[in-house]
Amino acid sequence: MISPIHIGAHAFDVQYALTAEQKRKGLMFVEDMPDNHGMVFLYPKQSVTKFWMRNTLIPLDMLFFDKDMKLVHIENSATPHDLSPRGPNTPVCIVVEINGGMAETLNIQMGEILSLNRPYKCLH
Repeated sequence: MISPIHIGAHAFDVQYALTAEQKRKGLMFVEDMPDNHGMVFLYPKQSVTKFWMRNTLIPLDMLFFDKDMKLVHIENSATPHDLSPRGPNTPVCIVVEINGGMAETLNIQMGEILSLNRPYKCLH
């Protein structure tokens, strides 16, 4: 199911990865994604979270948000199939994946606030 979110003033249509299996699969094997689409990974508690690009066919920007839904880290244009762990060494609650290069194209900046279309609270 596609749902809208906002990162600052920018709108995206996303799917949510809520189950362990959905989080494990993420955007693996996706061959093409519209510019304003992405995937949101919600975590119930803050933690240091790393992502990699196993079986991912398209470059992705990975946006990491803290408990206040503030953007604290951007991984720009992660390379497909790269198994290097990506992400900050500080705890986060939410990760949003969008097409590689979109954060730069849209001038998405650190500190931007994420607005979800659903209730969500991350524990410390």
